[in-house]
Amino acid sequence: MSTKWIAEYVDGGDFTGLFIEELGWDRPSGGGRRVSVETDEGVLTLEEVATFHGISVWTCPVVPSNRSQRQVDRHIRKESTERVIIFGDSTHQVWLWPQSKDASGAGASRLIAHEHWVGKENEALRQRLQLISIGLDEDITVLELAHRLRRAFDSDRVTKSFYSKFSAQHRALVAAISGIEDSPKTERPLSRWYGSLLLNRLMFIYFMQRKGFLDNDQEYLRNRMLKIREMEHPGNFHEFYRDFLLPLFHDGLGADASHRKIDDPVIQDLVGDVPYVNGGIFSRHPLEIENEIHVPDQAFEELFDFFDQWRWHLDDRPTGNPNEINPDVLGYIFEQFVNNREEASSGNKTAQTNADKGAYYTKEDVTGYMTANTLIPVFLDRMVQSTGVNPWIQMSVEPERYVWPSVSHGVHVELPLEIADEADQWPRPTWESTTPPAEIGLPSETWFETFDRRRHYEDLIARAKDGGISSVGAAITSNIDLETLTVDVIDALDSPEDVVRAWEVLTNLKVIDPTCGSGAFLFSALNILHRLYAAVFECALTHVKTSGYARLAEIVEQAEQHPNLDYFLLKHASINNLHGVDIMPEAVEIARLRLFLKLIAQVQAREDI
Repeated sequence: MSTKWIAEYVDGGDFTGLFIEELGWDRPSGGGRRVSVETDEGVLTLEEVATFHGISVWTCPVVPSNRSQRQVDRHIRKESTERVIIFGDSTHQVWLWPQSKDASGAGASRLIAHEHWVGKENEALRQRLQLISIGLDEDITVLELAHRLRRAFDSDRVTKSFYSKFSAQHRALVAAISGIEDSPKTERPLSRWYGSLLLNRLMFIYFMQRKGFLDNDQEYLRNRMLKIREMEHPGNFHEFYRDFLLPLFHDGLGADASHRKIDDPVIQDLVGDVPYVNGGIFSRHPLEIENEIHVPDQAFEELFDFFDQWRWHLDDRPTGNPNEINPDVLGYIFEQFVNNREEASSGNKTAQTNADKGAYYTKEDVTGYMTANTLIPVFLDRMVQSTGVNPWIQMSVEPERYVWPSVSHGVHVELPLEIADEADQWPRPTWESTTPPAEIGLPSETWFETFDRRRHYEDLIARAKDGGISSVGAAITSNIDLETLTVDVIDALDSPEDVVRAWEVLTNLKVIDPTCGSGAFLFSALNILHRLYAAVFECALTHVKTSGYARLAEIVEQAEQHPNLDYFLLKHASINNLHGVDIMPEAVEIARLRLFLKLIAQVQAREDI
């Protein structure tokens, strides 16, 4: 793929040339469909510019609001289940791309947004498009291409490499720490706990320095260590940890301007212009108050050498770089690190397993499924009670929209004649000797399983149309996509009073994890809450323009006092909805760090922290 493809194709808006000439996709039959969609911002027209075995690429010459984008996708999904939608004007593009992981655990159906600004380099987008390019002699199925589409935004590939090296760095740092004494009642080595705390703080700083938030220096920690070394001469020894890091932690990042008390003016100048990070991450820790801790400079040199091998981006979207570390990747690593700890014992490593502590790593598909089917039903039930809306009417009118693609896959493709002929007889030799083609069956599915799934789909649709799915319980039992249904219900709220009631119901939800660990379930809840809050807020924006409802205007005004909408929604959810405790303080500290990274990832200017 040409290195000039961004300027020639993407920035130029030539998506037909991009997908057909560069990526090897097919031209749509008949020159491509044109579809007009009624949205809150008027009628938007989309054009189908490329296809591959039923996967379609659609373009729209404007970038509408998120609410209008959902309205467009809702319509386009009827035209093509597997799809990419590109909204773009002369300066800005939003690519709606298949989600790599689905909260249902049942196959992706939703699209997620990724932005591109015209004239800006976008290596992430180039790498992702490269992944879905089709060679001239490449024989690829639609399922494989759909898998590539989703995998293009998957960050898992970096985690194993980073995690193994990260664990070794942690052990080395712990071994270098002195001055912490364990008592007979200590359940785990306190030096190990403090090593984790140091790593958490330093990784947080690495994210911040890469954005220039620390004295406008993207190599802040490394450069400060070099300056400390330059200050050394006979009779004047400075230790990087005690003389610089502790003042930076406690009196720099951990205190606002009116409470900073760095006595040494040289160190004060060395700390420089750094923001106050509220919330206790950099406050004096009990281990620091109760112990005279020392860490040699050499330990930090080796640690920074390791960190500098990776690209640190304060962004929750992976860029596709194989050495990138971002909050999503770090979240997975924290989960593994807390739940699969290795301790040093008598010079030999001994594994402290999950079962030893009752701690287990739960992957995103599981936490997403469990959280979605717990949180969303409660919210939907309470919103129905508060507003009087009836979501089940929508369920009966358009049930296909709320069935997961893994259930509906291939159901509209006619069965081969010999397979259909054997459906009402026994034995079924063809069913037993062959397997369904990819366009009809799911991977590893037999004809018996495919037939049962198709029959289940037909029964599900018939029951929904007859009003048989008319409660949250029935929807859960039927494995309905409740999040999509809930967002559709929010989008349809037609009075400002109902929008405010939905906001208040959402605000009053309490998500409590009594064994939160490093926050896997809480972060699944945060992601869902973020999407629900965004839908309600977008509805509020629509109604506030046409009504003088004071409470609605107050919500919008409150959001405008924050750096941006995502920051406001995430902070609002974190403060009002999320609660977690754990017997392991180390895990809670990591959960808090992850939450701060999620928030600070939304900030573009240092003064907004």
